[in-house]
Amino acid sequence: MLDRIMSNILKWDMNLKWVYLDIGSYHQIEESVTYKLYKRGWSGIAVDASPATKSLFTEYRPNDKFINAVIGEKHNVYVDFYFLGELNEHSLINTKELTKSQKRLFPTAQPTKQRQVNIVKELESLGVEKIDVLNLDVEGAELEILKSFDFDKYSAAVIIVAIHGNNMLKVLKSEVTQFLIEIGYTWCASTVIIYFFVKK
Repeated sequence: MLDRIMSNILKWDMNLKWVYLDIGSYHQIEESVTYKLYKRGWSGIAVDASPATKSLFTEYRPNDKFINAVIGEKHNVYVDFYFLGELNEHSLINTKELTKSQKRLFPTAQPTKQRQVNIVKELESLGVEKIDVLNLDVEGAELEILKSFDFDKYSAAVIIVAIHGNNMLKVLKSEVTQFLIEIGYTWCASTVIIYFFVKK
């Protein structure tokens, strides 16, 4: 899907080295939108709160810059954060707040204190000057991050965002979708809960 968007809609030269930002990177290979971009020689910034995920990226994707923190509006503060379940030595679900179903599945789950950073300030500290593709999957914190993002400075051509829901019409009326439309993006594709938006 991403190939078609980049080559057919944006008319990008796929031999060039574009830049991605992967927030909620989860795993360095499995279910990773950015892994094949990495294999093509793209450079990127991966973000995840899990220390185990950091270890996996350091070993298997050493050319990526990795930010090991929770992302939110406020910078350099500590917040409650849940790590739920284990899969391949890293957390299956990382989240700030538990949903009702997660509370039922994990009745004894307790939060830990994790460092939260503002992504724009972190990108500035790393010297990142542009983002071509933004991938965002953070278990419900997508809108908070999008609202704290500097779209004037980092005007990603493609935004890929996880929006949970089984009714596509309702998803397209969601706060995340409406926010992206208001700032100049258009929805162009989806795969189950992953929605692709392209800057007009």
